[in-house]
Amino acid sequence: MWNWFQTTLLELSVSIGKNWLVTTIGTATLGLLGLLYVGTVNLSTAKQLEVGNAYKSRGFAAFEAKQPKLAHVNYAQAAAIFQALAEVGNTHAQIELAKLTCLGWGVPKNQRLSEYYFREAEIDRATQKRLLGIEDFAACVPTS
Repeated sequence: MWNWFQTTLLELSVSIGKNWLVTTIGTATLGLLGLLYVGTVNLSTAKQLEVGNAYKSRGFAAFEAKQPKLAHVNYAQAAAIFQALAEVGNTHAQIELAKLTCLGWGVPKNQRLSEYYFREAEIDRATQKRLLGIEDFAACVPTS
């Protein structure tokens, strides 16, 4: 029963996000919806990361399909989920939120905040080197 409820709530939030909320309420409320969703459903951390990554993938697919508003909404939903997890110290979420914040996808572009989340994630040298090699992230990755 609980799994059915979680799946139904997820489908409802995705359905609302794609249709009504996109044009009526806007991105700020979607972020709150994401926080409400993460906070009230009490999914496992792994499942929350899975949902966040799914929204990020949908954002990229919408971007590729030249649907920037839908891409922004999906990235905002992913950022809301990642932020909730990042605030409790989840390294994967901190890195993903740092990337979204660095690029300004679904959230305001903010290099300082992105650098903060990269630092909080305590990325290793190999990850740091890889990210510095990606032009879009180079300005946000801490070097010390």
